[in-house]
Amino acid sequence: MKVELASVSRWAFVFVGFCVVAAVGQTENAYPPNGLFEDSWMEVRMFGAKVGYAHTTLEREGKVVLSRTHVVMKIKRASSEVKMEAKEESRETLDGRMLGFTSEVNLGGTPVRRAGVVK
Repeated sequence: MKVELASVSRWAFVFVGFCVVAAVGQTENAYPPNGLFEDSWMEVRMFGAKVGYAHTTLEREGKVVLSRTHVVMKIKRASSEVKMEAKEESRETLDGRMLGFTSEVNLGGTPVRRAGVVK
C-alpha cells in the first residue's frame, strides 16, 4: 500500500509541475497583448512654460513590438516661431531583440531621416 501511494504522489507532483511549466509558457506569449497596449502623452516645458508635447505608443503586431515616439516643440526665436519635430520608431521581438528603426528629425529646416535593419 505504501509503494502505491508513493507512486501516485510522484505522478501527481510531475503532473502539477507540467501544468506550471505549460502555464508559464502561455503567459510569455500573452503579454504584451496584441494591438496598442501603452499610450502616453507628456508636456514638454522650458523655463516653466509649455513649448510642446511628446506622444509615445507601444503596439504589438504578432511577434513584433513597435515603439513610436513623436515630439513637437514650438519656440519663439526673435520675432518668428520655430517648430521642431522628432519621430522615432523601433521594431523588436517579444524577447527584446532589435529588428530595425526609423528616425526623422526636423529642426525647422530640412528633415534628417535615418533607418536601419538589424540582421
